[in-house]
Amino acid sequence: MTGQTATTMTRWMPTCAVGLFLAATTVALPAQQHNAARFWSLQPVTAPAVPTTATRSWPTSPIDHFVLSRLEHQGLAPVAPADRRTWLRRVTMDLTGLPATATAVREF
Repeated sequence: MTGQTATTMTRWMPTCAVGLFLAATTVALPAQQHNAARFWSLQPVTAPAVPTTATRSWPTSPIDHFVLSRLEHQGLAPVAPADRRTWLRRVTMDLTGLPATATAVREF
């Protein structure tokens, strides 16, 4: 690229970017703008109330209360905690997509 071409590109890029931005932001119709204002990602962050559950011993964090509330609503209950071998198998499959090696199981 020659010096003159580089200078031209340097001058053109910011104006082009601003022009594209303005074109993209002014094309929206009023109805679309109204719907965009209600889009979930544009709403302020709020802390929802933690639901109460029938089982008090299982939840160990606020997130567990939400999970357990949904399970109870569907007539389900959480399963017992996994033993070490099962936990290792699940984590290894999730992270690598492969089963844990015999050595990894022994060392764990």
